[in-house]
Amino acid sequence: MLFLLRAIIKSMKHTYTKEIAVCQEDLVACNRPIILLGTLKVLTFFAIPITYFIGYAQGITLLPTTLIALVWLILFLYGSKKQEQYKIRERKNKGLIAIHEANLKRLDGSWNQFIDTGAEFIDYEHPYAMDLDIVGESSLFQYCNSTHSYFGRKQLAHDLLDANYDKDAIKLRQQAIAEISDMYQYTSTVEYACSSIQNSDVFAQLTNQLQQQEPFFKQKKTYSFLRILCVTTIIVCFIAAFTEINYLILLSALLLTLQLGIWFVLHKKAESYVHVVKEVSSSIEAYVPVIDAILGTSVKSESLHNIHTQLIKSKEIVSKLANIASNINQTQNAMASFILNLFWLWDIKNAHDLAMWKQLNSKQMALCFDAVATYETYVSFANIKRNVDHTCLPTIEINSKKMNATQIGHPLILNEKRVSNDFHLDDEIMIISGSNMSGKTTFLRTVGINMVLAKAGSYVVAERMNCPLVQILTSMRIRDDLNAGVSTFYAELQRIKMIIDASSKEVNTCFFIDEIFKGTNSVDRLYGAKAVLKQLNQDGVIGFISTHDLEVCSYEKHYPRIINYSFNETYTKDTMSFDYTIKPGISKSTNAQFLLKKVGIVKEPVMT
Repeated sequence: MLFLLRAIIKSMKHTYTKEIAVCQEDLVACNRPIILLGTLKVLTFFAIPITYFIGYAQGITLLPTTLIALVWLILFLYGSKKQEQYKIRERKNKGLIAIHEANLKRLDGSWNQFIDTGAEFIDYEHPYAMDLDIVGESSLFQYCNSTHSYFGRKQLAHDLLDANYDKDAIKLRQQAIAEISDMYQYTSTVEYACSSIQNSDVFAQLTNQLQQQEPFFKQKKTYSFLRILCVTTIIVCFIAAFTEINYLILLSALLLTLQLGIWFVLHKKAESYVHVVKEVSSSIEAYVPVIDAILGTSVKSESLHNIHTQLIKSKEIVSKLANIASNINQTQNAMASFILNLFWLWDIKNAHDLAMWKQLNSKQMALCFDAVATYETYVSFANIKRNVDHTCLPTIEINSKKMNATQIGHPLILNEKRVSNDFHLDDEIMIISGSNMSGKTTFLRTVGINMVLAKAGSYVVAERMNCPLVQILTSMRIRDDLNAGVSTFYAELQRIKMIIDASSKEVNTCFFIDEIFKGTNSVDRLYGAKAVLKQLNQDGVIGFISTHDLEVCSYEKHYPRIINYSFNETYTKDTMSFDYTIKPGISKSTNAQFLLKKVGIVKEPVMT
């Protein structure tokens, strides 16, 4: 079975390398036309003034000279358009290569080079984020993230840190992620389209501004008057330019002066009204090809179908906002800004257009952002299915106190190095004993991180898994705080108190405590462990505690819900080896003395 699964991963690696080769071949095909068309543009650009110069020098009339110059202009425009088409292909190929290479990095373990670690979502007070490596350096977020938009990243972080989906919602998400996992070319194309969306906090301001539906003009007649004024001004100026009638020239000057004065009075208000849209105008425009890309294939699952339905509704609305954003962007050139505002009150027109758009469409735009964000997170979770050698969609249980898995493994460990385990928990607390480096902490993180994935509707790294919907609480990577005068032991006490308080509420809980009370002496550790187990030994609470202290394991005799499992090592002469396989019962070995001798701290014979 494992051989077959690894063959599938090998097939995915072949897919990535093949797609890279196809893109590189097309890049080469684009390179020559781009150079040739660039040369054509340069030649035709200089040919236009040279044509007029020769025509003037030879005494040729203006009409034939202009016709020849017009031919050069047409060739220049043709070259510009064709070159831009090739450049678009070039950019797409480079973008797709980056996506395929990212997946290869997920396979070879160099994914921790990805720049986006989700560092802004780090919260040391979070119930499990830091202990289970959910965000930050070498985290689950860094590994699976394929989101590019501001809302996509926020949605992925929410799904990993605060997923609160019910069983039915998780089922729908599972179906969508399963479907999308088998559509690699499609999703990579969409991901490339999404890469043009700017990841900016300004989008948070944008959603707030779009919800504010105050009109730019309180009186509709005001804008109607300004439109009539602009049309009148342009007509008068046009007639005056061709007739050279003095009073029309004077009237044109007066009308232009009036419009310039109106723009001077209102342009600051107009700029303030549209400035957020202006900052992310290119990203708003990028949503149009993103929608086209997502709608580029038919889908079957209900969740993906709902996304398609929403985007079909939103497409025209987004296109209108993109046009407004593009118009707003036209004034970045000072000369263009002056001319457009002088004749057409461009800034005021754009502010009014945005106000009218907001009154009709603001809610739909928020739904569009959410739909694209959800799609991006589905692609991110699909990365686990594509790049891990054994995955499954877990069975989600409601109000259950049971959890079990077959061949559960850690998603962030290389396929070749991952050691998977079976476990079964039936309304129990598992105490895991074992010596240093035997795999206790990794096992806790393995179960925890897969539970996080299960709650998000994702694939998990296991052949089979039954997972209850419970809150996840951890005490593993304890941090002291010198400035606050908090020692490691006191920090652990606070963390475990958080677990006890949360589990005392009427919410099913699964906790993970690593090396319980390692920051104190053995007497206090035993006393504290017993007190904690007594508090956590209650209905609706399951969990895992790892320990070096074998006396902690003796509490199995006093509490029927406590079971013992362990990790062990074997010795051969001067070598020590681990199989990283969890087994029933208490650990039968220790390795501290062996390690002390191995590093040269002691020379006495090792006692085993």
